[in-house]
Amino acid sequence: MLNTLSSFFYFYIPFNTQIAKLLALLFITILFSSVGSFLNVCIYRIPLKLSIVKPGSFCPKCKTPIKAWHNIPVLSYFFLGGKCRHCKATFSFRYCFVETITAILAVLYFIKNGYALDLNYLKFVFFMCFAVMIFFIDIDHRLILDKHNYTLIIAGLLFALIGATHLFQALIGAGIGFAIFYSIALIYWLIKKQVGLGGGDIKYITAVGMFTGIEGVIFTIFFSSIFGVLFNIINIGKEKEFAYAPYLVAASLLYFFMGDSIIKWYLDMTFHMLTL
Repeated sequence: MLNTLSSFFYFYIPFNTQIAKLLALLFITILFSSVGSFLNVCIYRIPLKLSIVKPGSFCPKCKTPIKAWHNIPVLSYFFLGGKCRHCKATFSFRYCFVETITAILAVLYFIKNGYALDLNYLKFVFFMCFAVMIFFIDIDHRLILDKHNYTLIIAGLLFALIGATHLFQALIGAGIGFAIFYSIALIYWLIKKQVGLGGGDIKYITAVGMFTGIEGVIFTIFFSSIFGVLFNIINIGKEKEFAYAPYLVAASLLYFFMGDSIIKWYLDMTFHMLTL
């Protein structure tokens, strides 16, 4: 049954010539910079419980609607000098950054994926879009929304069912991620009587496990802790409370790009040291 379902959803579009690759890269850049523009809307409006459909884009200060030709992803920011054409209020560079990083991640993974559009690529860009939203919403609001986490968990399961991830790996990865983070949160609560890891972090790592399997969830937990420690070292004496989702997002995306290489390097180094 699963093999039949996997075959039904399987698709693979290779780009074998240089011209085809360049055109595909251009298309993906334009498409995902536009997706990044939409993610900016979601990042700003969803936590405030505003519609992401109506009204259209507007200046946060003067509320003037932004014309379509003033809302071209990435380019408009520089054409307008990063300011509202109507009231001259300065727009945050983050809008441009989100559009740019979304396009860059999509392009780089397309190259890593062998210039092919397939289920593996679709799985990555779906995960990446939600990861970008979660990254910035957590920075702004110290919040990972359940609607994002549950969507990722369900989507990860669906991708596993249609063959983008091994189903056993997805289920066990999700279970390991949940068990580890829930145990950490529970132990911290019992000792400190304070919330150490929020429910959003626990659900997000569960979603990561569903998308990446056992290796991916362990990799993400390990490297997110390293990123968190480094951040604390750099910010000694500053605010102690910080959003943890950005480190989870960074570590999970790192796994998609370099996880296999880093794990292989670590295992080879360990084997070499043990055989000395």
